[in-house]
Amino acid sequence: MKTQIQRALIASAIIILSLILSIGSFWQDSLIVDEVPHIGAGYSYLTKLDYRLNPEHPPLAKLIGATPLLFLNFDDAGLFQSASWTEALNGQWEFGRQLLFGTITDSQQATRSVKFPFVGIFALASLLIFSWTKNHYGTIGGFIALIIFAFSPTIIAHSRFVATDFLAMFGVTLASFLFLRFLHHQTRKNALGLILGLGFALLAKFSTILLIPFFIISAFIFGLTQSGLLLKQKIIRGANLTGKTILIIFVTFLIIIWPTYLVLTKNYPLERQVSDTTSLTQSFPDNAPKNILRWASDKSGLRALGHYALGLGLTLQRSEGGNTAFFLGDITQDGRKSYFPIVYLVKEPLAWWALVISALIFIGLRADRANYRRPLKLIRENFLEFFMLLWLALYWFISIRSNLNIGLRHILPIYPFTIILVAGQIDKIFKHLKQYHYKKGLAGFSLFIVGLLGWYFYENHSIYPYYLTYFNETVPQENAHEIVVDSNLDWGQDLKRLGDWLIENDIKKIDLDYFGWADPEYYLPGRRIWINSGTYRNLVDFKNHNQSEGWIGVSATFLVNSLADPEQNYGWLLNQEPVERIGNSIFIYKF
Repeated sequence: MKTQIQRALIASAIIILSLILSIGSFWQDSLIVDEVPHIGAGYSYLTKLDYRLNPEHPPLAKLIGATPLLFLNFDDAGLFQSASWTEALNGQWEFGRQLLFGTITDSQQATRSVKFPFVGIFALASLLIFSWTKNHYGTIGGFIALIIFAFSPTIIAHSRFVATDFLAMFGVTLASFLFLRFLHHQTRKNALGLILGLGFALLAKFSTILLIPFFIISAFIFGLTQSGLLLKQKIIRGANLTGKTILIIFVTFLIIIWPTYLVLTKNYPLERQVSDTTSLTQSFPDNAPKNILRWASDKSGLRALGHYALGLGLTLQRSEGGNTAFFLGDITQDGRKSYFPIVYLVKEPLAWWALVISALIFIGLRADRANYRRPLKLIRENFLEFFMLLWLALYWFISIRSNLNIGLRHILPIYPFTIILVAGQIDKIFKHLKQYHYKKGLAGFSLFIVGLLGWYFYENHSIYPYYLTYFNETVPQENAHEIVVDSNLDWGQDLKRLGDWLIENDIKKIDLDYFGWADPEYYLPGRRIWINSGTYRNLVDFKNHNQSEGWIGVSATFLVNSLADPEQNYGWLLNQEPVERIGNSIFIYKF
């Protein structure tokens, strides 16, 4: 009992420290690009039960993020009379900005308050990963998994955002944990838990729809691997589990997804939904799904599910169509298959990769002991590993084929399983060394792992509070924008820091091209002169015509993305050395 209490206290201390780092890192942040429409949309759902804004994402992250605003004192009467609400098609961007910077008086207080619920979810995710790893592999594996997850610069960066990515990662992990519990113990209680967990995941992000085929396939394979049965009986068992899984998925839509959308479209005017659906599906192929979406939009019982399906369709269309993105010096609309592997490689600490290599070496050394002639038995004895590897293979396959290359955040759902698997193998190495009494080997390996974890934490400390901008030692920080930008580096998070820097340095005016939807006038009142990549032709033009005493600031994303235009770009700035980098994302020059 004493040992268990000590372990719980250590785990709690690790989680609390990671939460302190998360909160401290966002305290001087401005809102990132996606938070502005998400918070505005969520606020409209909560106060109006009207889902006209941001249908391309499920509601959960937006509802969670906007809830703290209900406890702030402000008058929103004029907000819902604005054109962004009454006239615009999906006027989420202007509506969100009007709410956060034109309606709420203390915008920075709102910016901070909306992030706290997500920090709480970060704590729950850390606890789940620690408990799952510890219970399956052992205490050492549990603590390694917890440290890697809780102090990951990427994880902490996204743990604070009112966005779908981190919530989807937690939803996938939670639903998967509950699914495996149901497979092993098929009780009504576990079925209900799975329904709630799957509902959470499906309402977090549309990409979690992949859980449906994943769970169905896994259920059938789990049935096939049962021991003591004939092949025919195993197939029947697999079919039975598959049927139960499909039923649970159906019930999830029936009692979670459908009712949620019913409530949130309650006051969405029928004629407005029809008009919006028709406009938003204009670019869809002329086929049955498009016609069904339009048909369902005015059916009182079905329009809620139709709105969910519309969001899913918009997501699939964007994934297929891609987004203008900068990657390794090139600007492209089409996805690169090397994008996610390379970005994942350079944005995770080298200490992590040393752990991965250690785990792979151990697996390789023991590979000859596996009974490959009896694959079902092998899967049964290692079903958790098989289950997680199947998810990783599925998600990596889909991600690599996607044309939407705008951020490592899109593969966050692979993080927990990867961390659990690697930590589990490290735990097995310790057990192996203890079992065979390799005292020197155990001592040496212990020092090696402690050293790696210390290095890992140092990397976290070295980038604080700018976690979003982290790159490992293979990419010098000053060159990070030459690899990738957008939500990998520059997502609009540093506008407040820029405003504070201008005040500290008594700079009255600055030409600014800011990538973000936070309001520059709120953070830089009277100091910003708006420019874009076509404002000045070259350095001489800037020196002759600027009205900012030679000061110019450009967000990293706009700096490199401008090169897509051969005539109007910031090429004349690229070879100049910034006098300051605000939070690693806004480059400041003085001429």
